[in-house]
Amino acid sequence: ALLLLEKEPENIDALFLQMGVLLQEGKSEEATDVLKKVTAVDEKNIRAYISLARIAGSQKRFAEAEGYLNKAVEASPEDPDPRLELARFYEQRGEFEEANAVAEQLYEAARERDLFPEEVACADFMRGSQTSGSKLLEECRDSQIYTAYAHWIIGFDLLGKGDRLGAEEHFAAIEETGDF
Repeated sequence: ALLLLEKEPENIDALFLQMGVLLQEGKSEEATDVLKKVTAVDEKNIRAYISLARIAGSQKRFAEAEGYLNKAVEASPEDPDPRLELARFYEQRGEFEEANAVAEQLYEAARERDLFPEEVACADFMRGSQTSGSKLLEECRDSQIYTAYAHWIIGFDLLGKGDRLGAEEHFAAIEETGDF
């Protein structure tokens, strides 16, 4: 990655590789600097904003994390991932009203754009509508479009309900999907 960056200092893939190495070495501030380079090169790179939010959140800089997630949503309003991340952020902080509002936006957008049932189902889970979410996720399983994110959502839902074994099955299935 470093050799590629010497030749192409704005190569986003190489910058992400460098960021990963820095995080593994525990150098989160340097990784943050690299991610800021990515956003300078590509101001619509939601992956960089989400990564910046995760780093800031892990350091309890929650206002900064929220700001990065909002930038990700603004950068790609049609993409459901930034909204899912933002809803998860609020949910983890116990800000359920905000999480619900974002999940509601995601749910409506998913229905309007006729997205995969899995994305609508995930939004249903985030909105607290496990019954319709479960039904749609079953459709996903039948359609062979059961993705890592669907397994993640169901796993945490089952864990919250005290079904540790069921949750572990879904967490183990995440790697099998190959889409993480």
